[in-house]
Amino acid sequence: MQNNFELMMERSPEIGFFLNHYPFDSLSEELILHLDDPSQMEKWDTSLDLEGIDTLYVFGLGLGYAYDLLKEWLDAKRGRCLIFLEENLGNIEAFLKGQETSRVLLDSRVHFRCVLEEQMWDEMIEDLAQEFVSDKVACTVLPTYQEKRGEWFKKIELKLLRATAAIHALFCESLHSQKIFANLYPNFQKLPHVFFANKLEGKFAKVPAIICGAGPSLKTAIPILKDLENKALIIAGGSSITALTSQGIEPHLGIALDPNFEEYKRLKPSQAFEMPLLYANRVHPDIFATCNGPCGYLRSDTGGIAEGWLEEKLGITGEAIGPDLGREAFSVTTLAVALAYSMGCDPIIFVGVDLAYTGMQRYAGGVLDVANDLSFDKMKEDKRVMERLLEREDRNGNTVYTTLKWVMESSCIGAYALAHPERTFLNATDGGIGFPHISYLSLEEIKDRYCYRSFNLRGKIHSEVEKNKMSYIKAEVLQELFASLKTSLERTLQLSEEILQETTGRQAVLEMDFMDEMAFECFLQPLIPTLDRLLGRYFLKEEQKKAKWTEVKSVIADYLHIMGN
Repeated sequence: MQNNFELMMERSPEIGFFLNHYPFDSLSEELILHLDDPSQMEKWDTSLDLEGIDTLYVFGLGLGYAYDLLKEWLDAKRGRCLIFLEENLGNIEAFLKGQETSRVLLDSRVHFRCVLEEQMWDEMIEDLAQEFVSDKVACTVLPTYQEKRGEWFKKIELKLLRATAAIHALFCESLHSQKIFANLYPNFQKLPHVFFANKLEGKFAKVPAIICGAGPSLKTAIPILKDLENKALIIAGGSSITALTSQGIEPHLGIALDPNFEEYKRLKPSQAFEMPLLYANRVHPDIFATCNGPCGYLRSDTGGIAEGWLEEKLGITGEAIGPDLGREAFSVTTLAVALAYSMGCDPIIFVGVDLAYTGMQRYAGGVLDVANDLSFDKMKEDKRVMERLLEREDRNGNTVYTTLKWVMESSCIGAYALAHPERTFLNATDGGIGFPHISYLSLEEIKDRYCYRSFNLRGKIHSEVEKNKMSYIKAEVLQELFASLKTSLERTLQLSEEILQETTGRQAVLEMDFMDEMAFECFLQPLIPTLDRLLGRYFLKEEQKKAKWTEVKSVIADYLHIMGN
């Protein structure tokens, strides 16, 4: 017992402190015998689907028998983690009394956390998501815990998955920032020829805004939307631009955000030839070939550290649009909400924003010429935490399938509406999961109640576009700035090579020189701590320096390649 206790103190000092200072009831021998019932554990083991999972949370420690059942999964891939979450100190004491316990405690891939009070869970969840960054995460409950705490742990699981998804997204942007810069680099060079969309702030006060998604329910709204040309500002993002124009509706404003090539494929069939297209600078640059209308730069803080650094150097100032929705706001819809609010629109109305596979359809039938049939089995195979399938009820009480990213989106939009009671938010989406704190009202009723005034919306937009051109940003200034960055990148590449080869105390001096470079400040600052956190899961301590600086060199080479070296 003493040896196991010392091992636990080493692995989890906090649990050792709890055992020493918190009063708890030791378990009776009878209860200990039932902590890991062999027949129940066998059924539990066969019920787990861990294909493609890298991080597993187990609610309940039991006597540690779960470790033996999961060891094959742990051994199958480097970097996997098993985290036991326990609420009862008596259970931990029983675990430490086990004869085979030391094997579990000595496995560095296994971690232990204890939460003694329910109000401590939120802080613990945040810590776990920060420490065990992964997008291939699963949670399970030991059978004996399922009986008493199963429903509670479902709530904890959802919170944990949401925190993990949000932090993993930020982590990936730090780790692969050069991929976003591959879009930023050509897009920044368009600045002298676009207008500053943030200057639309307050320009459409009291004008109703309709934010359109391309969900399955959009088709039912098309006839009414056609009557609202001069009575509501129609805003569409991504796929919904194509969806609306295919039905003869040209949005007043379009928004593009997605950095992947799929955004181009979604916009290519669009017929919004003259529509102003607002874009976040991270967007895939090919999308500019899909429209002839004016383009508006949205300062949105979605392009990472390089975007912010370059904006500051170029004198692009003012409050960004979108960050106040929180870290769960990933989509073009959430950006549209922040834009509508910034412009002063009221009410802000949602149409076709299902956030679910209504009728097991991906898009509105007959609206988008894309494959619309969904394979439930295929979707279940996707183990990325953002794409985790969840069951929810729509507003009519019907069961629909949604994903974790959509639940997060719904939640953050609802929270945004709650935080801004001075504006009216309405959901006119016929299907889907809706939004907390936002009431449903049919689009027909909204039209009669809120959209009765006429506005010259396209004329107003044209006027604002002309007034807010960014021609004050000169192409030669951009070229000089990028040339300086390129020269600095070349120096950081040389320094990283020297650091990799250095075996004396001079390494600290070289690292200081590395961090003094302009390129470090613009591109590389988040990369170093991100690699430090990640590599500990995959490499021994003595291997980490080589792995870290080899990766740094690779990233710098990618930046130089993007800039034409």
